[in-house]
Amino acid sequence: MVRCVRCGLRLALSATRCPRDGLDVAVFRAEVPRALSPPVIAGYELGTCLGLGGFGAVFSARRTKDGQGVAVKMCHREPREARLRLDHEIAVLIELGPTLVPAVYGAGESDGQGFCVMERLQGRTLAEVVEDSGAALALGVFRPLARKLMVLLEEVHRRGWGHGDLKPDNIFVERNDGLRLIDFGTAYPLAQAPIVGVDTRETKSETVGAGTPEYMSPEQCGSKGTVDARSDIYAVGVVLYELVSGAPPFWGSAAEVRESHRSRRPAMPQGAPPEVAEVVLKCLAKDPGERYRDMAELRDALDIALTLADDARRKSDKPGREA
Repeated sequence: MVRCVRCGLRLALSATRCPRDGLDVAVFRAEVPRALSPPVIAGYELGTCLGLGGFGAVFSARRTKDGQGVAVKMCHREPREARLRLDHEIAVLIELGPTLVPAVYGAGESDGQGFCVMERLQGRTLAEVVEDSGAALALGVFRPLARKLMVLLEEVHRRGWGHGDLKPDNIFVERNDGLRLIDFGTAYPLAQAPIVGVDTRETKSETVGAGTPEYMSPEQCGSKGTVDARSDIYAVGVVLYELVSGAPPFWGSAAEVRESHRSRRPAMPQGAPPEVAEVVLKCLAKDPGERYRDMAELRDALDIALTLADDARRKSDKPGREA
């Protein structure tokens, strides 16, 4: 997957130039991380690398005893936090269960590296959906995806967990059009003390938290405030912003993006109906108290905004009366 280094637009693999700013894709295609060679795990035949991050990699695999296709997540040896995150993620996945997240089939260690064997989801990530669209999603595609995401997160929050790293890459669109969330290494309990050894705080702090800079809330980026369910609402706002405009509100180096989340007002999302843009920008309020209270309130507000946008479009399409 390739993103324009200048504006953050996701580009199809066949793209030669960024359609937004004209930058030659060849200039930055080399920055895409290279896949790792599959490790050896007894009882499994590992194949291609499906995803690679700073703390681990996910491989396609086949269970040798029955041929079942699975996914294997292997943590890196360094940093030490990688193993802690994997163990934490396994516990959260088991607690949430396979209607919301991939099922966990087993876990262990191979050559000093922890791994988790989980369900191989069939479909593609929301990031790939955006990439394939070549720009913003049409509202007819946006509407059901956005609603399903909020229903899914509402249930995750009801069960007591914040995700902590919501982004299109961690939202899986299944072949039956259902959604599930992946990558819970930075998940945090909404009504409990932070888990020791995992950077998932819910207390007031000015320390930069874990996550992906483009999708982090101001409080995760070091602003004073509490990291709670409203931090996920901010991240959902960033995701919605990207879905309706093609790119996140802030782009640049990690430090620049974090500072933007703390102090800069996002521009109106390009191409979004004003009613929808208003909902998205409320999610992106710097003060958590000015965002929607919960996913249900956000879902209702977006439903109303999309209905108003549809009404406005129908009125504009209606031919005028002849004099």
